[in-house]
Formats: sequence, C-alpha cells, structure tokens
Amino acid sequence: MKRRAVHSFLLCLAVGFAVIPHTAQAAEICANDMVSRVQGGDGCFAIDIVGDPDIEPGKPLVVFMHGDGGASKRGKYFGSYADQFRMLAERKINVLAIARPAYRLPNGPTTGIRARFNKDPYTLPVVDGLAAALKALKSHYRPSRLVLLGHSGGSMISGIILGRHPGLADGAVLMSWACNTRQWRQWRINSAGKRKQWLRSLSAHDHIARVPVTTRVVALTEERDRNTLPRFAQQCVEAMIVHGIDARFDLVTTPNARGHSSVMRSPAVTRAVMEVAGAGR
Repeated sequence: MKRRAVHSFLLCLAVGFAVIPHTAQAAEICANDMVSRVQGGDGCFAIDIVGDPDIEPGKPLVVFMHGDGGASKRGKYFGSYADQFRMLAERKINVLAIARPAYRLPNGPTTGIRARFNKDPYTLPVVDGLAAALKALKSHYRPSRLVLLGHSGGSMISGIILGRHPGLADGAVLMSWACNTRQWRQWRINSAGKRKQWLRSLSAHDHIARVPVTTRVVALTEERDRNTLPRFAQQCVEAMIVHGIDARFDLVTTPNARGHSSVMRSPAVTRAVMEVAGAGR
C-alpha cells in the first residue's frame, strides 16, 4: 500500500514537471508585441514594419501579404518586394509585412498553424488565422484605413478575407490575382504540369457577394505574366462591379519584366496603394 502511494506521488510529480515547462513554453511562443509578432487564432505571425517604425494612429496602414514563393531569402526580401517597399516608404506610406503560415520573413517564421509550403495553401485555418491577426493589428494601430496589399497567393488570401471577413479591411491592392482558385489551379495543371487540384483551399470568387460595397479594390497584373494570366483578375473585378463594389483592373507593362513578380516594381502599384489608402487627401 505504501509502495503504491509513493509510486502515485512520483507519477504525479513527473506529470507536473512535464506540464509546467510546456505551459511556460506555450506562454513564450508568441511575443505578440505588434512589431515583430502578432497572435492570430492559433498562429503566431511574424510581422515586420518595413517603413517608418513609428506607425501613428489615424493614418492608413498597408499590410503586405507575400506570394506562394515566400517573401525572403537568406535574410533579405526578394528584390521586387524590396523595391516596392522603398517606393511606398518614399511616399510616407506605412507598410507592415506579414508571413503566412509555413513561411518566414527576414526576422523569422510564422508558427502555430499547420500548413504546407506551396501545397493547398488557402485553407480555412490559414485564412481565418490571418484575419484574426489583421483584426489584432487594426485594433492596436487604429488606422484611418486598413489596406491589404497582396501578391499572387497573398492576393488570393486577401481577396478571400475581403468577403469572408467583410469590413475588416477597407480596401485592397491585388497584384497577380488569380481569384478563382479552382479555375486557376486547373489551368496550371493543364498548362504547367501541376499535379493536383487544391480541394481544401478557399476561393475569393465564392465570397464576392459578401464584400461590402464601400470596399475599394484595384487589381493589377503584368501583361506578360504567365503564371496568373490577366483574365483571371479581370473576371473577378467584373463580378465585383456587378455587385456594386468599387473595383478596377489595370493591365501593367513593366520595363524589363522578367516574370511573375515584375508587377511589384511598377509605379502603378504605388499609385494604386496611395489611391486605395486615401493618402494625400
């Protein structure tokens, strides 16, 4: 009897020691300082203020969401991304980059939400986690307008958020936006030999009817983009206009365009961000 009691005590003690570090670790997972990390649902999202670090309440805040290829390599943003950040900073536009689940920024990765790099990437936990992070950022910084700036897969998720979480963002600038996930993915299967349809991913096309008519949207695609053809964004912009949304599609020609990310270097993107953010008014 005495031996059994001692065994039970030691077992409880062992479990206690196992739980305490885990609980402490869980508390330390996310700094949630609104500068380098923000909690969103089960995710701890890496964020980075790429312009003026002193974001003033009452001014527009632009949140940048990268494509499926990520945002950075070897601790630096991709050149096209860095170029657009610089152009926006020159115009005093506050830009905050956020890393999608399974991705990282130069200051580290987003953690806590299961996702596979470039595999069925626009799932419900990913989209709703990012929306929760955006809600927290909006509450903290209290911007006059919250604008989503997305590229490729980041545009896909931004477009979904506009309708799935209506009113969270005041507008969006969507570069290389394919919009209709199933349609675009099937085209990639047929044209580029991609293997599988993304059956778990959400699609912005299915949420257009819930986007508030007060939302301003500008979609831009480089005319030589062979990953997200211009017609994909154009179709969804036309659907938005039918629903009374203030939306526009711009076909962009970028000098020395080399591919899918060339649109990021276009001054047309900078102008569109300033327009949707209401900068200069």
